[in-house]
Amino acid sequence: MAKQSKITVKHYLNDRLKPEIENGVEKYPVFCMIIFNRHTIRRKSITFLKLSINEFENKAYQGKYKKQIDLSLKYEIDIFNRIVEKFAIDLDKKNVSNKFLNFDSRYTYTSKNNELNQLNSYLNYYLSNIKEALSRYVYNENVIFEFKEKLEKVFNFGTKSEIKQDIIELLGNAEIFASDWDFDENVMFLKNNISEKSMELVFLTFCFEQFENYYETKITGFWCVPIFEWIFNYNETAKNYINFTKSNTKIIEFSKKIEIKFNENIILKQLETIKHIANDKDFHIKNKC
Repeated sequence: MAKQSKITVKHYLNDRLKPEIENGVEKYPVFCMIIFNRHTIRRKSITFLKLSINEFENKAYQGKYKKQIDLSLKYEIDIFNRIVEKFAIDLDKKNVSNKFLNFDSRYTYTSKNNELNQLNSYLNYYLSNIKEALSRYVYNENVIFEFKEKLEKVFNFGTKSEIKQDIIELLGNAEIFASDWDFDENVMFLKNNISEKSMELVFLTFCFEQFENYYETKITGFWCVPIFEWIFNYNETAKNYINFTKSNTKIIEFSKKIEIKFNENIILKQLETIKHIANDKDFHIKNKC
């Protein structure tokens, strides 16, 4: 068996860029360098930090977000390492990576080195978050579908199907389908007009949002939970999800407000939906950004 190439992941100050001057001190953006098999990828840190050399070398930055920054930098190194480790042993990585090319236009590589492009596309895909995909599944494929069915029972659109779509867009503009939990009347409007099955999915989006907020506070810093965790670290992530949701006060109170019978079976159903979305073979097509 060939010896696996060493993986190096580290943060650095990108002093090739023009510094930002703050109180007479030069500050540069923090980047992350990923080195594997003689290939190097450089990405701007998700923290979007700009630090002086002293602040960077001595972790001398302060402020109310210091804890989140520390968590983010630590998690960033960890998740990059784990994804590259997976890439190194993935026998189908060429096919998988080529499928993911240009998945995230913000970080697309167009190197003449195809393996570098493949590694970058692998990173882009497995760092992506499923929150928007979950929201699209809940609202576009379920909730809005029910509203369209209701409209068809009330109105005869004939050949004017675009009018039906206009009505749906009006509801969307009114943020009826938005996950803005500050508007009780929006949530109650949904509760009074969609099935219990779809309302359970709406409840899932609320639980998922609360879980991500918790995860960012405790583990990932500024990182949303990457799809990598839901695919390759599923058991641990699912366990954390169960333990958090079943005892979270906000979730329990929200379930009572919308009259959802909240129990472990509901949580397990939620995890099945999350797992289904994360492992969707067409995820890279449906959620390209």
